[in-house]
Amino acid sequence: MSLAYFLNKTLSFFHCSQRRTLLVLNFFFLAVISTSTASAQQLPSISETVANATPMEGYFNLYWDEANGKLYWEIDKLDTEFIYQISMGSGLGSNPVGIDRGQLRGTYVLRAERVGPRVLLVEPNHRYRASSDNPLERQAVEDAFAPSVIWGFDIVAMNGDSVLVDSSDFFLRDARNVVGTLASRNQGNFTLDKGRSAFYLENTNAYPENVEVEVMLTFTSNNPGGLVNSVAATGNSVTLRQHFSIVKLPDDDFNPRIADPRIGTIGPNIQDFGTAIDEDMQVRLVGKHRLEKRNPAAAMSEAVEPIIYYVDPGTPEPIKTALIDGAAWWNEAFEAAGFIDAFQVRELPAEADAQDVRYNMIHWTHRRTRGYSYGGSVMDPRTGEIIKGNVNLGSLRLRQDYLLGQGLVPAFEYLEDVADNNSESVNMALDRVRQLSAHEVGHTIGFPHNYLSSSYGRESVMDYPTLG
Repeated sequence: MSLAYFLNKTLSFFHCSQRRTLLVLNFFFLAVISTSTASAQQLPSISETVANATPMEGYFNLYWDEANGKLYWEIDKLDTEFIYQISMGSGLGSNPVGIDRGQLRGTYVLRAERVGPRVLLVEPNHRYRASSDNPLERQAVEDAFAPSVIWGFDIVAMNGDSVLVDSSDFFLRDARNVVGTLASRNQGNFTLDKGRSAFYLENTNAYPENVEVEVMLTFTSNNPGGLVNSVAATGNSVTLRQHFSIVKLPDDDFNPRIADPRIGTIGPNIQDFGTAIDEDMQVRLVGKHRLEKRNPAAAMSEAVEPIIYYVDPGTPEPIKTALIDGAAWWNEAFEAAGFIDAFQVRELPAEADAQDVRYNMIHWTHRRTRGYSYGGSVMDPRTGEIIKGNVNLGSLRLRQDYLLGQGLVPAFEYLEDVADNNSESVNMALDRVRQLSAHEVGHTIGFPHNYLSSSYGRESVMDYPTLG
């Protein structure tokens, strides 16, 4: 016999006033019982929630629900830090706006923390720390500088310590801030239209140490600017692909290097409150790839794992070969450091995704007008270890160099001189793109510009070439 039935029967033996009192109690007990029953109900299992979804197994497991257009993320490594990287799978094609295919935009170290029915993605503040054996000293610094929570998920299913979240809204957003970039360039007030956005499954997959997700986002505006109108198929509807990499952090065997102020280097800057009073709190780390000799005792040795850079397979010949040749100049520097064939350059395999964080890339970047070339890196902000080098080379610069070559030779006297002049100009342009390839790769392996080299009679690929 239920408690509700018993209370209802009891009401018949009491006066009206007493009946009203017990009626209130009856409703109260029913509410308590209902709430207790609901709280006792467990979340469904992961397996039954994703029964009709396509699994992608890897560092984190993903599940694609085709029927509902959802991407589920199984988080089985709570309170474990990982790298979260934002990049561009496609570009706008305008140099003044600056949204390029292959462009890196934002490297974060995150960890997933469960709080009751939710999971929060927390970004610890690794720029401030205390290198101390005392955990209270470390905690004091951690509490002094704010972390950031970049997203929150509701848990939809679970198995033991593994939780399942619907990550669709997390990925189907303007993480690269295209809207802000377009507005800052006076190109209109755009908004993300989720109804015209979707996952780009061709470049979405999971691997043992990284997860790659790509989305196709459509941005709309009633007042697109002239630059947008000149490059987009329809200016008031701009569709771009954004890419996200979730990457296992490197192990602790990497040896960070402190920057030498006499040498220009690129790397993380950290404020260490654990240093002695008479020591500098500013710790400047060198950005560098992990490179180890197979035979540490040998003067010259092959690497345990060589550094490999890949050239965009969409680059036409003879430019592709020139890019490979120029980037491969860096192997001479590694040979001088005692390594054999430790820096290699190849064409990206046809089956590979250029945005996959496992591939150091040299992109051949097309825009409507001539623009910049640049190099950057996905770097572990805790140590300076380079995870991925990434270069964007503006394709129209090659044609500009060709035209410069045309203008530097004497005027044509005979028809046959035209062919000779063209050949010389093409060769000069290819020589220049070799140097440019090496220069931008140099940025990705941790070197800034070196404008002083030529002033002191030295040669450096990190200087800018001069004419004459």
